[in-house]
Amino acid sequence: MPSPSYTARILPAGCRRPASSLRRIWKGTYHVPLYDGSTLEIPLTPLPGGDEAIALLMSNQCSFAVTEHLASLLAEKAAAFAPDCIAAIPTMSLEYAPQVAQKLGHDSYIAMGFSQKFWYDSAVYEEIRSSTSAVQLKRLYLDPHLLHRVRGKKVVVVDDVINTGASVLAAVRLLTRLGANVMATLVVLTEGRMWEQTMQDPFVTGHSTVEGIGHIPLFVKHAEGWKVDEATL
Repeated sequence: MPSPSYTARILPAGCRRPASSLRRIWKGTYHVPLYDGSTLEIPLTPLPGGDEAIALLMSNQCSFAVTEHLASLLAEKAAAFAPDCIAAIPTMSLEYAPQVAQKLGHDSYIAMGFSQKFWYDSAVYEEIRSSTSAVQLKRLYLDPHLLHRVRGKKVVVVDDVINTGASVLAAVRLLTRLGANVMATLVVLTEGRMWEQTMQDPFVTGHSTVEGIGHIPLFVKHAEGWKVDEATL
């Protein structure tokens, strides 16, 4: 039996939520309120074991209409910081960062990466243990050819979802080490509350802020579907 296709959609402001949502019980999809009054509908996906689920944003499988709407909201928030540069955390934020930069009138953006090219400085990286790669450490790099775009510049970092906060912490540390003034990290969705503890790192609190255009809780199995874990709202 083939796997179901991924679907996400934007519902306009004023749309009605399913009646079950009043009891914080969801079936199939979750409606994420966005700060402009619109709603992002994304599928609920069980985690291994089947007793918990997440609302899954797969940015590279969304329609152009969805990513354009989300990028527009990110750009509105980014404009408040008057950044010189938009920086993308790999990999899903690559769907948004170029659009955000263009909407701000920039002629380029920078993309950090997980692979080390032969011309990179082997000492300039930050390690990440993300929620999607819990066993293997990743290293976050920036191509040295891009250093002039961040050194001494006001930078806004863009990502898709922040859950543990590990990727954002690594990005802020790396860019700051390279001379950037990281004004903020803007994400499509904040997820749960674990990231808030990570963002208490003195390095981040002294350099940057984190803002999302929507928030998703975590979910636990329920007889009628998936119940919101109240502690993660």
